[in-house]
Order: sequence, then structure tokens, then C-alpha cells
Amino acid sequence: MFCSNCGQRLAGQEKFCPKCGVPLEKEMQENFEPQEKVWKSCLFFKMCCSLLTIGICLVMIMVVYREIKMTLTSLLPYTENGRWGYISSKTGKVKIDAIYDNVTAFKGKEALANRGGVWILINVLGEEKKTIGEFDDAEQYSEGIYVVTKDEYMGMVDRKGSVIEPIEWESIRVSKAGDYILYICTNEKDGDKQVYLYQGDVRLYKQYDNIELLATEDNPFFCLHKGDKIGVGKGNEKVVVPCVYDAIYPYEIDNHVYFAGMLENEQNSSNQYKIGSCFDETGKRCKTPNVFVMSKVLMEDTRQMTSDLFPIDENGKVGYADADGNIVIPPQFVGGLGFWNSDCTLASTEESEVIIDKAGKIVFELDDGWTIGDYGFWNITNMAAKEWTLIVQEQFYDEIVVRSDGEILINNMDIVDFGNDEYVFIRNANGKTGLANTECGYNEVECEWTDAALIPGTDWIYFYDYDADGEKIEPQYYFNMSLREGVAVDS
Repeated sequence: MFCSNCGQRLAGQEKFCPKCGVPLEKEMQENFEPQEKVWKSCLFFKMCCSLLTIGICLVMIMVVYREIKMTLTSLLPYTENGRWGYISSKTGKVKIDAIYDNVTAFKGKEALANRGGVWILINVLGEEKKTIGEFDDAEQYSEGIYVVTKDEYMGMVDRKGSVIEPIEWESIRVSKAGDYILYICTNEKDGDKQVYLYQGDVRLYKQYDNIELLATEDNPFFCLHKGDKIGVGKGNEKVVVPCVYDAIYPYEIDNHVYFAGMLENEQNSSNQYKIGSCFDETGKRCKTPNVFVMSKVLMEDTRQMTSDLFPIDENGKVGYADADGNIVIPPQFVGGLGFWNSDCTLASTEESEVIIDKAGKIVFELDDGWTIGDYGFWNITNMAAKEWTLIVQEQFYDEIVVRSDGEILINNMDIVDFGNDEYVFIRNANGKTGLANTECGYNEVECEWTDAALIPGTDWIYFYDYDADGEKIEPQYYFNMSLREGVAVDS
């Protein structure tokens, strides 16, 4: 501190300046004396800032912990005493008590739960977030998108309860390829159709009139329809073939996918189209395989990926040619399908249905006692190592699954249905249900349950028994078809 009159340095306790004798102003003393108070105020402020910082850090840690917990939590629906809740998919322990009338499966961190006809959005911690609406039923296939039913009509809503499609459709069919989900809304009476393709809760290719999934899971492609013209899309809205063709035929050569665009402006002996251009999976034009120039090649269903052998028709007989147009299997069958990326396919002789390999050798023949079952030609299913299975049914109701080399993998009284491409539900003579693996023929789940059901939009199946009164359904065992793991309910 200094004297305001002469500038003499002061110790701070003087009442008069020792040099000029001028009385020191009271304010100067007061400004100097509270230094300790100012220091204490600063310390208090710093402590408050530190506590606030610690508080913010704790809140952030709690938020992060909560998010990690929600991300790591995987739940499955279960029922007890006619009410629904959720168990852990890892331990089978109850995580959300059975307090709801009905629930959907979780996709990500959210699901819907029904109480008194009202569907409520909940998270994996059991917290009820908001009311979505009143529906008779609801299912979740992709995150944040729900197919709902009321008075036998169906519609679609999102997590906010906003209507994506009004509840006025007779059916909504759902197909899946990887993490892409295709919803097809139809009314048979008037032929109306509305199509939605979602990846998560993001809608893709919304500018097209119709979308078809092509039969490949690893690298999904989509047939895109605009008016009466067709193209091909891949992944997140990447158009690889423009919508200028009357038909699109996918094919595969040496493990690479290609697309043939067909035009309607010329007819040949086997179909009304001719090749316009061919494209590889990136959309680059490529050389048209010689086999497509042959007038006798038989084009197949747009949705099926053909293989490197193509069916041809010569004087009413079916054979197979390679991409260069060389005949590999001479025309000899009265009918036949493409190999569809498999090592074998189904063909017909004058006497019976047969399974043939790529050399034309018959590896399995259906005798007079066998007929094609309910799943027919169109459920030739690709297995690991390019093996496929076929369900056939004998007149005495025994059913079998046959591998492409002719080995019978499953011989069961009743093959109920497909779980997915690698599993079938089976039922024994006592009416008990289990699950069989069509790759190896093993029973993944033994036939000891009253019945089983798929959890829509997931790879999980649950098996259940009725209670002593024959009324209440209790899921007790779950099996994941992708992971090949099961978990029992631990109540």
C-alpha cells in the first residue's frame, strides 16, 4: 500500500503517513485489513467449484455406468401365472417381474409392455418411459419400429407412438436379411401394397414402389421397383443397377454376385426377355456370360441367387450349362431347378423326383411311397459347405430331412416347421416337441416340451409346458439358434 499524497510505501497499520504526515483514508485501511477475509472467500469459492466438479463427474460416471449396464443387459420374455416379465438371456434369472398382460421382445434397449390394453415403452432396467397406444397385439422386429394389431387389422408405429402406417392392413409380412428388415403391408381385396425397408430405425429406399430381398444374407441386395421398371440396390441406399429393366436376374460365378438386366423388346423360344446389360456387385458393367445368349436358357425367380450352372431347355428336356455356354449336364430331365449356390438341386425324371449333383449324378431318389411335403421345391435350404436339405413326407406320415449327398439326417414322425434355415421343430410319438439341427441331424433340444414358439424378430425359441390344469403356458427353456446356446428360467 502507498500514500496517496506522496507515494511513500506503507506497512498498512499507520494512521498518518510517516513522510508527509497526511492522515490516511479510512477506506485505504479497510481495503487492506480484509485481506484475510478475501483469501477465505476465494478458498470457499474454490471449494465450491471443486465440489461442483466432483458432483458433475459422479453424475457422468453414473450416466456412463447406466448406459453400459443397459447395453450389456439382454432380456427375454417369460410368463408366470398368466403375466409377463423378462429374464436374463445369460443366466435365466428374473430381471423384470411378471406384472404385464403381454410384452414384445427387446430390440436394443427398448420393448413394449401391455397393461390393461395399453402398450407402454420400457427399457431394460424396467423403467416405463411413455405410453404408445391401445392395441390388441404388438411385435418388434427392428429397433424402434412396432407392428401393431387392432380389431384384426394391422399397422405400424414408432417408439414415440407416431403412426407409420394406419391400422388398416389385412397383413404385414416381415422379412430379414442381416440387420435389414423389410415390411410389406398388403390388402388382398383391393390389391393395395406399401413397402418399408429399415436398418435399425432408419428407413431406406423410400422413393421406390416395391422392394424385394434377394436371397443372400452376408451381403444384402434389394430388387427396387419404380413403376414397371426394376433395378438393384445394395446396403445403405447404394443403387448398383438403375431402374430401367423389365426384369433382373441375379447370378453367381466364382463366388462373385452379378446381375443381368432383361428387356422386353425381343422374344425368344424360352421367355419374353433378352439381356440388356450385366453388372457386378459394385454396379460396374461387365461382360454378359455366353449362357445368357443361348435362346434355351431358363431364367429363374428374381429373388433367387442362381449358381454357376444354369438350367437350359432343349426339346422339352432340362439340362445345365456353365457361364460360357458349355453344356455340363446333358438335357435329360423333364424338369429341374437351378443350383442356387448349392452343390445339389432337385430335378424330375419320368418316374420320380430326384436330387442331382453338379455332375448330373442322382444322389437320392424319391420312391413311389414318398411325395414332396408341404414345403415343396421352394424350401431347398442352403447349409454349411453348400449342402441343402429337403423335407419329404411318406404316405404313413413319417418325414425326413435329406442332405445333398443323399444321407438321411432326420427321420421323424412329425417335422413341425422350420425354426430357421438350420433348424426344424420336431415332435415325437408322445406329442412332445424339440429342435433338430438340419446340418448334422442332432437334436439340439430333446422332445420333452409341450410346444415351442419363435420370439418374433429374434433368433430365440422358447419351449414351454402347460400347468396341471392344462390352461396356463409357462416358458421354461430358451434356445438361441445363432449361438447354439440355451438358458433355463431361474425363478
